[in-house]
Amino acid sequence: MEAMFDLGFSTNGGGETTTETSSILTADGTTQDRRKSYQSSPMGQSAGNGVNGQSPLTKGRASIDVETRSQQITAGLKASAQELIEDINVKRKRDSELLSDFRKGFEAHMDNSCAALQQSLMDMYEHSSHTLQEKLQVLFATLDRIEKLEEEMKEFSKALGVLYSDMNIKEEKE
Repeated sequence: MEAMFDLGFSTNGGGETTTETSSILTADGTTQDRRKSYQSSPMGQSAGNGVNGQSPLTKGRASIDVETRSQQITAGLKASAQELIEDINVKRKRDSELLSDFRKGFEAHMDNSCAALQQSLMDMYEHSSHTLQEKLQVLFATLDRIEKLEEEMKEFSKALGVLYSDMNIKEEKE
């Protein structure tokens, strides 16, 4: 498939020679320059005897050239549009792959960060657990001592009650 992407016309100062220049993009990616020259008289008429200075052959050829050029331009535009669409799709696919790679890297980084946080919490729990265990042991030892003291106080209270009763009985006997 060929695609025309540059079209230029030039005339010399006297209007005698018209040159058409076009560059064609071929299917293999190379460009070809094409030039066509037309001879005309200074008044804008060709050397033939046709109507409006054009011979019947030149007039038919000009309409075919215009149609061919139009088809070439259309084909070139379609090819360029298709190429742009393909480039956009390639870039979108690359962006999607980049995002996927970023997501995987981010997830790996988050997994590492969460594992480090979890290990830090476990270390902190272990340290505070030892401190808490020591304080709980002191608390339970104190509670045991309080319980023993309460028992001793009850025994003392009973003994004092018995002593008081004995003293009251002796006083009454006397």
